[in-house]
Amino acid sequence: MTTIRRIFLGYVVIAMLLGAGVAYATRYAYTPIDYTGATWTQANGINDSGQIVGLYYDASGDHGFLKVGTAYTSFNYPGTGAIGTFASGINDSGQIVGYYIDGSGYQHSFLKVGNNYTRIDYPGALVTLACGITVSGQIVGYYSDASGKTHGFIATPNNLTPIYQLLLLD
Repeated sequence: MTTIRRIFLGYVVIAMLLGAGVAYATRYAYTPIDYTGATWTQANGINDSGQIVGLYYDASGDHGFLKVGTAYTSFNYPGTGAIGTFASGINDSGQIVGYYIDGSGYQHSFLKVGNNYTRIDYPGALVTLACGITVSGQIVGYYSDASGKTHGFIATPNNLTPIYQLLLLD
């Protein structure tokens, strides 16, 4: 056997072994997440404690949920104008971000800490959607401006006031 042929066969064996390792890396154990009584359920975020947030739809509309262990807690953005609530992220402190739809059909983000909600809107935006939150409280998401263009943003808590500083990621 020639040296070139041995080297080639060695590469083939290595490639097969590496390929087999990738195949095993993609195997998962799946657990269904279904809110009782919902037509459909969507899980969107999980923290290191295994708390899961998402949304579900039932006969009365769209609602956010928090799943801790086997217990589900439903929540809706407070006020009479919200017609749908969507939870998209949770950090290790249990702070939840998401968005809701108002009576005019516009989407606004929120930060939920316990039972308290803070509305998060990018200045001048028609639509603001929060997608995730870090343990330090930084919120990432996207917004649409008056021209219809979509931009990313990061909102960093300002420790001097309860107002969030919003930075454009574009």
